[in-house]
Order: sequence, then structure tokens, then C-alpha cells
Amino acid sequence: CREDNQHHFHSLETAYQMKQEKIYVDYALWLNGILVKHGMDKQHLIDNFERIERRIKEKVDDEKEEAFKTYLQAAIQAVNEISE
Repeated sequence: CREDNQHHFHSLETAYQMKQEKIYVDYALWLNGILVKHGMDKQHLIDNFERIERRIKEKVDDEKEEAFKTYLQAAIQAVNEISE
């Protein structure tokens, strides 16, 4: 959903400005916890992050693209490591 993606990009931007990958990973883990409590599977969030990663080039410059992809990959890995 567009609103969800706005939140994802806002959190990516915050992590980028602070040069802190952990900010985005913590956001992803927090969000996943909420989604799971509402009956969603962690794969839903992972799929969304993967779609963003594929389309990020259209939205940001090269430097940000590299950082955002790094943050997204770290978030995907962290969410994947959660046992359900």
C-alpha cells in the first residue's frame, strides 16, 4: 500500500541521514511484530521490501540507492531469522 511504502521510505531516509543501518533493521523488526500480531506472515513484509529494492533506482540517487539496498537487505535478513 502507498501509505506503508511512505513509512518504509521515511524510515530508510532516517537511517540514511543517521548512517545507522540498525535504525532500519529495528523498524523492520518492530513492524513485523505488529503485522504478525494482526495475522500476517513475515513473508508479506519481506516481499514488500524486495519490491522496494527492485524499484529503488527510480526514486533516489546512486549513493542513496546503495545505502537503501544495504538497509533493506539487512532488514530482510533480520526478519527472515525470526522464528514463527
